[in-house]
Amino acid sequence: MVILEQAAGVAMDRQNVGGSASGQQSNFVARGAAMREQKWNLDGIDITDMSATGGSPVYYDFDAFEEMQISTGGADVTMQSPGVGVNLVTKSGTDRLKGSGRFYLTDDTFQSNNVTEEMRKQGVNTGNPIQKITDYGFEVGGPLKKGRAWLWGSYGRQDINVGINNFYKSTPTCQAMKAAR
Repeated sequence: MVILEQAAGVAMDRQNVGGSASGQQSNFVARGAAMREQKWNLDGIDITDMSATGGSPVYYDFDAFEEMQISTGGADVTMQSPGVGVNLVTKSGTDRLKGSGRFYLTDDTFQSNNVTEEMRKQGVNTGNPIQKITDYGFEVGGPLKKGRAWLWGSYGRQDINVGINNFYKSTPTCQAMKAAR
């Protein structure tokens, strides 16, 4: 969704500010086309979720893709609708063994609560309540038989734990949960 958010001419229904929309699919439009007119393709094959018309059928590991192609209008005849077209091009193995890994951590240690004294007087006790967000994964590929057959795969996982304002408080229970992490 973040890649779509950065595409020229695409309007999103929400912004992921401080993890507030992590793990959620956004609705998006471009050039007046409705959400139901969007198309998702994986290596050129239509994978659009028909039960959530215009939506992606699954969440993806970002490291799985060599490139992402986004068209917002004026697409060729392979695009059966006027909406946004997303084509995800997967990586493939090569004759050389290679790979990478990642680990991202965001938790309350790395943020301020941004609650002013005026807000506290109105009853706000907590600001942006990210408790802990982790995103980790790896990808690896190489030859099965040089010059003939290759293998490539990836794995990724997100664990998102956010609270809501005035829910995550500095109580002994929450402090015990924080210490247990």
